[in-house]
Amino acid sequence: MLFSQRRRVVELITKYALPPTFPAQEYAQLGGLMAYGASITELWRPSAFYVDRIFKGAKPSELPVEQPTKFELVINHFRQFSNSIVSAMGYGQIGEAVGKA
Repeated sequence: MLFSQRRRVVELITKYALPPTFPAQEYAQLGGLMAYGASITELWRPSAFYVDRIFKGAKPSELPVEQPTKFELVINHFRQFSNSIVSAMGYGQIGEAVGKA
């Protein structure tokens, strides 16, 4: 439910000047301060493997469960208070800094 209401969540957090960390980059693209979580693209990539195996007769309960291996850190440089946080961290310490409006 929160993901479907992400625009409203970001609006409220911006209104009250809270510095949250979100689980998906879409929140940072909508104006949130930063997001850190598993890459959604990488989570969906192995789905074709599972569909193929199930169509070939494999039991879904016997297929391996994979943990995410790629994580994304997205920082919104356009937030007023994000610039001081990013400069304090230093670019060498963060995986990816993206400034998207």
